[in-house]
Amino acid sequence: MVKEKPNAKKVVQLMFSQTKAFILFCVTTLLIVFFSVCTLILLKGFIDKVIILKDYSRISYYVVPLIVTFILGFATLIFHSVNKTSIIASVSKELAQNVYDGILNSEMSNFENNDYSRSVKKAIKNCEFIANEYIGKNVLTFIEDITLIIGVLITALIVQPLFGLIILIILPLFGVITKTLGLFVHRIDNEWKNSLEDNNKKVIETFENIKNIKLLNGLEYQKEEFKELNKKYTKSLTNKNSFKSLNSIAIIALFVGMIYAIIVGIGGVIDQNTIIISAGTYLMFTLLVPIVVFLMYKIVHLKLASSFIEVQLRDIEKLIDLKSEIKSEPVNNFDELHTIKFKDVIVTENKVDVVNKISFELKKGEKLGIYCTDSHLKSLIFDLITRLRKPDEGNISINNCDYSKIAPEYLRSLISTIYVDSNVFSDSVKNNICYPEEFDEYKFNDALYRSGLKFEIEELPKKELTKISSFDKNEFNRRVVYANAFYKDAKVYLINDSSDGTEVPLETEMINEVYKLKNKIVIIETDKPHLLNKCDKILIIEDGMVSEFGRKEELLKIKTSRFSKLIKSVGLKKSKIS
Repeated sequence: MVKEKPNAKKVVQLMFSQTKAFILFCVTTLLIVFFSVCTLILLKGFIDKVIILKDYSRISYYVVPLIVTFILGFATLIFHSVNKTSIIASVSKELAQNVYDGILNSEMSNFENNDYSRSVKKAIKNCEFIANEYIGKNVLTFIEDITLIIGVLITALIVQPLFGLIILIILPLFGVITKTLGLFVHRIDNEWKNSLEDNNKKVIETFENIKNIKLLNGLEYQKEEFKELNKKYTKSLTNKNSFKSLNSIAIIALFVGMIYAIIVGIGGVIDQNTIIISAGTYLMFTLLVPIVVFLMYKIVHLKLASSFIEVQLRDIEKLIDLKSEIKSEPVNNFDELHTIKFKDVIVTENKVDVVNKISFELKKGEKLGIYCTDSHLKSLIFDLITRLRKPDEGNISINNCDYSKIAPEYLRSLISTIYVDSNVFSDSVKNNICYPEEFDEYKFNDALYRSGLKFEIEELPKKELTKISSFDKNEFNRRVVYANAFYKDAKVYLINDSSDGTEVPLETEMINEVYKLKNKIVIIETDKPHLLNKCDKILIIEDGMVSEFGRKEELLKIKTSRFSKLIKSVGLKKSKIS
């Protein structure tokens, strides 16, 4: 099925959805037209009644309303501009929100190298372009200009029907000619660009082949060829600039002059037949004609088609329509978590099985130590457990319920994770520990004690309200990461090289606190055998495959087992890791 091309309909609907703001926009547009028309009529009356008839007693009848009209018109224009900006900002915000939701709900595999930030920056830029350039400078401007033209034309028809009719007949003709000329100029512009490109290409080819040209004595031939190229380019440039100038200023001046000439000519004929056309009427149409011609010129050059924002819409819709990790009617509640199971799980990268038939089962209260020296492989298993990645083959389940049927947000609420890149937010200590849950004093204090932060916080200038930075990689921030995991009080604790780069005593202290947790499933991925001593089960992975799996006591009884040898090697180096 061919996917429908991006169009502007959805964007315009977002504009209309700002109901209150859009109604205000329409009302203020009408008021601006009203005040503009009032200004013209008052000026006409002032000329006819005061200047021509020299009835100076009536000055105040026109001057005072003119001042009031200017003040009200100015105030309306300011309010109109602010409201218009609000509509533009709302459209941009709604588009950005849709993109943001799409990315947050999407599967991580949608992105190469997890490049979320670049995608978000590009999306926000596209949202702003669509809102400002398309909605603001084109759609809303079209509504403003067409309303003003209609209002002015109605006024012209009322004040002097014949003059108004002349404008009404010529204006559409001007619009058609201007649009046609604009398309012709666009074609000429493309011809110039092609000519410039051909010219540059020929010049580059000449100098790439300079040795051959010199040896064959082709200098004069090449000079003549370049002269012809320049002649062709100059002609294209002249045509481009000439028609561009004609399309911008000359055609407006031509039609303004034409309308003036017709109005003056017909006005003179009418005056001879004793139907006097006042000086104020002539002045009014002198001001009015350039306005309507310029407005029509603006309207025909507005970009209202979808093609103007097609590229931006396509990029945005790609993000909005990302494959979501949230399925319809997912499982989002378990009365109790009994088991986590991997069964023949395979992950393939570049047609190679990097995770090859890994299987294990954990029950409530059990601790699994996964020994692996491959950091990429540990990250893959971590992502599989947290459902950031799906297996290509095999099955992962909780309580025999397939992972794919569990709501991702609910699944992750069951798991407290600590990994090598776990970091704090640039926020207060309190907010970092509680994130994203509500504050609970008992849980908060428990997390502080378990992480060893209780007394350290007392030394801070603002206690738990002290702000910490996500850029700081220090022991305090690492403890905050653990405190957040303890505060969550999840059913499963998943640790992946949690303290890589930190001091061994801190690492051991924090892991031991995790081991003390009751009735939790604990999974620790590490390449440090001494961290596995308190685990119930051991899983050793080498070259993407399970080389050993079993209960710790059973593996230790087998002197030739891989785990037994690892523990023995740690014992020999005990002094170095204590």
